Amino acid sequence: VSDREIDAMVIAHDLPTTRLIHSMAKLMLQKYDLAKPELHKDNLRELTFLNHHGRIILDTANNKFAGTGATPQYLHASEVAKWEIGSQTAISLFQSVAKRPGTAIVIESTANGYDALFHPMWKAASENCEIEFEQRVDASFKKRWRVRDVKIKDREAWNYYYPVFVGVLDDPECYVEFADDADRQQFAASLTTEEKEILEHHKDQGCNLQYLNYRRFTLKSDCQGDIEIYHQEHPEEPEHAFLASGRPRFNRERLSKMQIER
Repeated sequence: VSDREIDAMVIAHDLPTTRLIHSMAKLMLQKYDLAKPELHKDNLRELTFLNHHGRIILDTANNKFAGTGATPQYLHASEVAKWEIGSQTAISLFQSVAKRPGTAIVIESTANGYDALFHPMWKAASENCEIEFEQRVDASFKKRWRVRDVKIKDREAWNYYYPVFVGVLDDPECYVEFADDADRQQFAASLTTEEKEILEHHKDQGCNLQYLNYRRFTLKSDCQGDIEIYHQEHPEEPEHAFLASGRPRFNRERLSKMQIER
């Protein structure tokens, strides 16, 4: 397949999000400063280009036959856990991408409890494939990550997807500085047992007092003081996201800390 024949497809969970992704795609085309084809046709369903056979197709997951008849090289499935008929849509959609070099399926979503499609796919990927990242700081002092190593732990159980979790600790905006050193020391002296455990458990991910400052403020101001709401909106690890966004009968916070007997 030449560069002139590459198709990309984006499937969102509803029409408003499809419209939003459409506007984002147009903005990226306008701001992208490298060589690019000129936009030819622009509507809610697709973007096409002058003197170019490739296109960007947009659709919603409510169409269970999305992708039928199309053969995109790249597929972006957005907010998969919120697809109302996700398992049905996936049957035809995932078959539309050829299993050959130069193709890719990207499935991204916030958790929505133990749904029938996204959670099993995440589980099969994360339990059987491990990605090791290397963190670097660029000239503008922004954190950058690159893949250092990929380990397949159980090839028979692996579903061939690479798991990448982006949580609250990866967001540079979720770190609140202190007014001064005295403010920092006062905060450090007030840490709860839970906050100390978080600091120790996530230290390799860059967790520090500035994050805990953000966490404490956001928990009270935006999450009604409910740790389950915080975990749903600001998960520190994947298990938090799935536990908090589900609706089990039992206390989710206690369940997440219980050891599994084998």
